Amino acid sequence: MSERGRASRPSQSSQPPQPPRDSRPSRPSRPSHPRRASRPSQPPRVAGVWVHWLPAFAYMALIFAVSSIAVVAPMIDSFPLKDKGVHFLEYAVLGFLCAHAALRTWPDRAPLRTLALGAFLATAWGLSDELHQAFVPGRSAEVADLVADAIGALAGAGLRGVVRQFATRRAPRPQQETSS
Repeated sequence: MSERGRASRPSQSSQPPQPPRDSRPSRPSRPSHPRRASRPSQPPRVAGVWVHWLPAFAYMALIFAVSSIAVVAPMIDSFPLKDKGVHFLEYAVLGFLCAHAALRTWPDRAPLRTLALGAFLATAWGLSDELHQAFVPGRSAEVADLVADAIGALAGAGLRGVVRQFATRRAPRPQQETSS
């Protein structure tokens, strides 16, 4: 190769070394929530977890016990939407309790995801309840009941979210000192 060809090429030693490039695109950092920024993420205490989840578990046990009995309830005839209304209310309570427990167990997580977890758990329990009822004499499993369960679970978790928003807005704010 001629001298001219070598001179036109930059030498490799004159360039600073480049760090190896990662093939994955970098994710922009998400802004942290103002209330969560001051709290370090800590795993929940086991005793506190049981206290928050106990009402939901007790209510799940009640649902299981009641669905194990072949019931003929004439009072349901006077209830709006009859059986589906009962399923809606039953799982709205469970969705509220599961969402409450999830919010208390993971207070530093995104509230919408935590509420969604509560609704999902209540709906999953509704699915297991419908499967359970398929094996109980005098009971039947219906997809429409599961839909009512899921809508009720979402409504209950949503109501817990509304209560949370109302409570955080009504919380007393620390007063700032005024200099005179």
